[in-house]
Amino acid sequence: MASGDHDNKAAHIRAYGLRFFIDDRARTCRDLATEEHITPIVYDQPWNHNRHQLPTVNDWEAIRAMCAI
Repeated sequence: MASGDHDNKAAHIRAYGLRFFIDDRARTCRDLATEEHITPIVYDQPWNHNRHQLPTVNDWEAIRAMCAI
């Protein structure tokens, strides 16, 4: 799901009742964690290395393992 607006993702996450949210923008993930109390997962990309302390994934297998019920 793409919301198109970095600052309005929390509303979309809540509207869809999502349990997991993955984004490659570290700032968005940090904001969701600190301001919205949503636990994000950062998709590993060169522009977000060493910019956060959040869980990180780099492929579908890692996403599947982290989100396994």
